[in-house]
Amino acid sequence: MVAAGQTQTETSPAALSRLLARSGGARLGYPVVADASGRLADGYGVADLPWIAVTAPGGTISYHHAGWLTAGSLARAVQGQAAG
Repeated sequence: MVAAGQTQTETSPAALSRLLARSGGARLGYPVVADASGRLADGYGVADLPWIAVTAPGGTISYHHAGWLTAGSLARAVQGQAAG
């Protein structure tokens, strides 16, 4: 899992760092990258924030959801895509 923050939509360049610090960033268990140009989001057709996608090893999107998901809903989505 990798999280990408669209830094050009934030109120300041430090917003992503502050959010990660408040949410225990070092304990997340996955990397977080900054999409400073928006090209990553554009390439995947991101239409809303947050936008959650599960991608196959080749990079194709196998599941996507616009908006927030609970941890349980996200886990079920990932498990469902992994199964099949």
